[in-house]
Amino acid sequence: MYTLHYTFLCILLLTTFSGGSAQTLSPEESQKLREELALMKKDPSVWKAYKERNALRSQELESKKKVLEQTQQKLDELLDKLDFQEILRDSLQKLHLVWLRKTRNIRYNLVFRVQVAGYKSHPIDRFHRISPMFMYDITPGGVKCYLLGHFYHYGEAYKFKDILRMMGSEAFVVGFKDGKRLKTLGSWIKN
Repeated sequence: MYTLHYTFLCILLLTTFSGGSAQTLSPEESQKLREELALMKKDPSVWKAYKERNALRSQELESKKKVLEQTQQKLDELLDKLDFQEILRDSLQKLHLVWLRKTRNIRYNLVFRVQVAGYKSHPIDRFHRISPMFMYDITPGGVKCYLLGHFYHYGEAYKFKDILRMMGSEAFVVGFKDGKRLKTLGSWIKN
């Protein structure tokens, strides 16, 4: 049996180290290889030790391949989690910005109302306490400005104003911050 393995090894080594496309050995390497083959031929225990070393190396290589595959799999899982976390973080940032934009007026105590008329005195004055949706604001000149609605978003108040205009009113949107009328709406209308 050792003779068969020895012969196979010799053929393998000769075909590996000879031929046009294989690497060429220097004379010193060829001599060293011949000496190793002669030693293996004389002592089968050297051949057996060689085979055992190769078997151990193959086992180590397989073990390292498994560890590498497991590590690659864990790395892929971590990268997937990282991708998911980045997507989640980006989504949360966008949601937070939307929330900030939508709740800005509430946090700043800003309300939009629609002014429908302004009189010094009008019989409708007696209804102003019936609903918080109907009120009036008195200007420094003593004019009562009749207001409808209570909107935290300019767009909602604007739509309500359009409805009132279709009914024939000269309505327009006004803003109140902390209960005081704003002279101009400026950047408050961008929500």
